[in-house]
Amino acid sequence: KSLSDSIEVYKAQLTQITETLKVTPPGGDRDNLISLKNDIEELLKLTEDNISSLQGEQPKNELSGLPDDDPFSKEYALFKAELESLDSESNTETNRDETILSTDKAEDVDLEEEDETCLQVELQSLIGTKSRAPYADKSGSITYYNALISGIEMAEILSDIEHIKVKVLFINPTEKKMVPCPYFLDDKCKFNEEDCNFSHGYVVSFDQLKEYVEPDFKRLKPGCRVLAKMPNSNIWISTVLEDIGNNDTCVVKHERAFIDIPLHDVLPPMDDAEDDGFKVDEDDVQNDYIDNDDVDLVLARQRHNEAMIDISLTREQPTHKLGQWEQFTKGIGSKLMAKMGYIVGTGLGKSGEGILQPVEPVILPAGKSLDHCMNLKEVAGGSSNLLTVEKMQKKLAAKVIARSKRQYIRQRKQEKDVFHVINTTIRTAVPGTSNNSSAKDISKHLRTVSDRQLNVERFKLAESIKQSERNIKMLKRSIQSMDTRKTELNVQKNAASRLESQQRVLVALKSSDNKLQREQLRRDNKKKMSVF
Repeated sequence: KSLSDSIEVYKAQLTQITETLKVTPPGGDRDNLISLKNDIEELLKLTEDNISSLQGEQPKNELSGLPDDDPFSKEYALFKAELESLDSESNTETNRDETILSTDKAEDVDLEEEDETCLQVELQSLIGTKSRAPYADKSGSITYYNALISGIEMAEILSDIEHIKVKVLFINPTEKKMVPCPYFLDDKCKFNEEDCNFSHGYVVSFDQLKEYVEPDFKRLKPGCRVLAKMPNSNIWISTVLEDIGNNDTCVVKHERAFIDIPLHDVLPPMDDAEDDGFKVDEDDVQNDYIDNDDVDLVLARQRHNEAMIDISLTREQPTHKLGQWEQFTKGIGSKLMAKMGYIVGTGLGKSGEGILQPVEPVILPAGKSLDHCMNLKEVAGGSSNLLTVEKMQKKLAAKVIARSKRQYIRQRKQEKDVFHVINTTIRTAVPGTSNNSSAKDISKHLRTVSDRQLNVERFKLAESIKQSERNIKMLKRSIQSMDTRKTELNVQKNAASRLESQQRVLVALKSSDNKLQREQLRRDNKKKMSVF
């Protein structure tokens, strides 16, 4: 019974070790567990052998206890013991097989985990490498393009290689959806993969990838179809190579125009050109068929183009390109004209003798007559911006009105200012004469002036009197210093006239001061009389 209990303990320990081995990574701990597992299995085998040997001795003891005169009972006991020994051996072999199977399963799980880890490492090493990936366009046709592997997407259960998905970024995108998002590459894109107009990575199956083929520029020759990257664009288009330059440049034909581009912006045709985006447009095939079939039409077109070029060379070229504003708008007028056969730089019309620049629209002021608009056009001097001219006229009219208003206010103020009347009287005063009307006006205005204004004006008159007296002294001193014999007569007369003028001014100032003083005395007496 104790041996049977030991066997149960050993089996439980063996089960725990097997479960632990499933989650233990390769290393020293795993090796120790495997060694311990082998020891327990050997111990379990020895214990089972002991039990089987003890069970074989038990029937012999039972036979020895039977009576000698009963041969049938002894024969039956021997047969029973033989069956029990066979059962014990079969159970031992079954347990041994189960142990071997569990060990093999654990080893298989470990090998699968190791294989999966190695596969992940190998797939991660593919990130950043080049390959050729399929892309389904809007029409549903699948074409292979050069691409760069940017990520790996693996399923939880890898039962087939189809479960491995990779994300690729196309090197030569032919559609806007294929162009890698520049903000996504810098982790700055604000949109998710579905809402962004550019590519965050195109998901394809790993088994659909093809080996990357380096472009062979030796295959380039005039007339071959290539993929070319147009200037100021990230999209590669299928076009025809016209010529190869000496400075790593080439000429391609695009929309009936010849464009110079660097050689590294051209992808030569592959061996399987049909699978690598080198698709020939039906329109181009039709045009080539027509050109080859109708030689007269081609010659006539060439003569027409040469005549158009001659006409354009004899005319003054415009300063701006026709349709240059379309880069800031959504207009397609210039593209439609090019589709209809218009040659850039020539005039409109069949013979190219029309205008080179479009007729500019003229915006007229709203609600104004035609005569008013014509007057504005004359004032503008040929300028088409009549609204600006009208605004300038309004500003000038407003300035004139403001100037007249200020002048009117200034005149009204001068008329009301009594001291202006006094100053005018002083300037026009002549000694020996009197003006009764002006004196009456001054007296009349002085009565309407406040005491403060009288004091201020009298102070100003006092300063003017002092300045006039100083000027008179200087003139007298200069006249006395003159030598009558050496000084010219005109100089002497001028000095004398200036002296007389200053004396008249001094007399007028003193007269005005006396009038102001009398007005102050009158007001003081009036105050005293009113108090009394």
